[in-house]
Amino acid sequence: MTKLLVTASNTNEVDCILEINTIFQEITPANRLWWDLEMQAFESFLLRHDEEKETWESFKSFHNKAVWAWALGIFILSCLSAIIAFFL
Repeated sequence: MTKLLVTASNTNEVDCILEINTIFQEITPANRLWWDLEMQAFESFLLRHDEEKETWESFKSFHNKAVWAWALGIFILSCLSAIIAFFL
C-alpha cells in the first residue's frame, strides 16, 4: 500500500512524500526503481506537464522481465525446498 502526501507552501514550493508500506513483501530493485520513477514522473508533470511516456515504456519492458525472473526464481526455490523436504 502506498500513500502520497503533497503539501504546498506560500512560497510556491511543493513537498511530496511517498510512503510505502512494505509489510510482508519482498522488495526487489525493480520495485525501488518503479517508486523512484513515479516520483520523477510526478515532478516532471508538475514542472513541465510532461508524463515521460518514453521513460515509462522503457521501464515497463525492464520491469516485466524482472517480474518474470523473480517469479521463476521463487518457483525454482520452492521446487528445491520441496525436493529437499521430501528426502529428509
